[in-house]
Amino acid sequence: MRDTSAPAEDSPDDAREPPAPAEAETDQETPVPDPPSPGEERQEGTPDTADGGRVRSRPAWLTSGSRFFLGTVVAAIIGFLVPIIAAWASADDDGPPITVSIYRDPKVTNDDSMVFKEVISDRSKLPNRDREPLRENPLLTKTGYDALVQGATIAIKAQDESVAIVGMRAHIVTSRPPIAGTFLDGRPQGVENYVRLGFDLDSADRSAHAIVEGGLGPLFFEDDYLRLDPGEQQILQVLAFTENATYSWGIEIEVVVDNEKKTLYFEPDGGPLVVTGCSRTYGAFYTYPENPSDHWQLHDVDC
Repeated sequence: MRDTSAPAEDSPDDAREPPAPAEAETDQETPVPDPPSPGEERQEGTPDTADGGRVRSRPAWLTSGSRFFLGTVVAAIIGFLVPIIAAWASADDDGPPITVSIYRDPKVTNDDSMVFKEVISDRSKLPNRDREPLRENPLLTKTGYDALVQGATIAIKAQDESVAIVGMRAHIVTSRPPIAGTFLDGRPQGVENYVRLGFDLDSADRSAHAIVEGGLGPLFFEDDYLRLDPGEQQILQVLAFTENATYSWGIEIEVVVDNEKKTLYFEPDGGPLVVTGCSRTYGAFYTYPENPSDHWQLHDVDC
């Protein structure tokens, strides 16, 4: 007997296609899609790199309406200001028209007098001046101070333009009473003739004076000046005198560049120079005898 029953319908689950077989791994690189044509927006999630990374699209608010206009204006203003600011910074970095090196120089003066805060009553502890000048002894200069007169060397070099030096003066940084510990008197007779400039630190006007026999002469820059061409250097030895106080000091130099006068201040890299005057009393005051076989002798204050 023939079976007249209809064939059973496939269930939905039976109608599914089998999953595609996994693709075998190969060494071939994943192709990189072509960039979108003009006017075509890249769809979010479009791979842009071989590792499947995504490209972040530009936020819409940057390219739409008034916000886009505002961003364009800001960019234009920044582009206009950057060259101006750069030029201003470059002009500000030009620096001074001269470079100056100044340092204490004990060889500039024959005066070897020094003062120490400590009162030295034992003469055996005093240095032998015949072996080495006091002011050139590195152990003494750590604790001692130049007394009455101080020598310094100044090297002045012009930079990119010609410079006229039309004035120079000592600038007082600090002032205090003379140091009154131990005074070692090493004063010579006379003043060095090769030194060109000197300053009276006790004076209200501390401008540079010419050095003459016997001390300070007329103002050095009153009728004269020093001219330096670009790259030229001038070496000056100077003396600073004091009797009344202990000064820390540097140098002010007046220069003229392009018809413009400037006043510049300089001091040694380690800080201002220091020189002390004569105190009315000392714990000990020693003089060095002319006979080298003798040693320091106690003496009444005489400075």
